[in-house]
Amino acid sequence: MKAIIYYRLLASTALFAQQNQVEDTANLFSAAPENQFKNDLQSGKLTLYLMGGIVSVIKKADIEFEKKYQINYHDFGCMPPSHFEFYEQYNQLIFNHLLKQHGNDWIATANINAFGFEKWKKDTNRM
Repeated sequence: MKAIIYYRLLASTALFAQQNQVEDTANLFSAAPENQFKNDLQSGKLTLYLMGGIVSVIKKADIEFEKKYQINYHDFGCMPPSHFEFYEQYNQLIFNHLLKQHGNDWIATANINAFGFEKWKKDTNRM
């Protein structure tokens, strides 16, 4: 019985912590995606946002991508952010930035779980 209570408490704590992380991240981006992108570009802290699952979708190739292109990945896990449209628009600004800076080279190695990536590829005829 103690074990069941312990596991339920542990599970609820983990879910609460993940939800707080999502809310804290959303609070960082109270500005329009364009303004946040400009600020992050100037500070050298660009981040691509991903939708994962129970298991992280960030792999070894993604770490290499981060180093090469100076862009971090943030995996929301299985909890979608409340401001999905913001993150999708923000990511699309980064995709356009990468295209301008590096041409098409980065597209094949980008994490396909980035919000809006498939839509961006379709809209820009990069499929």
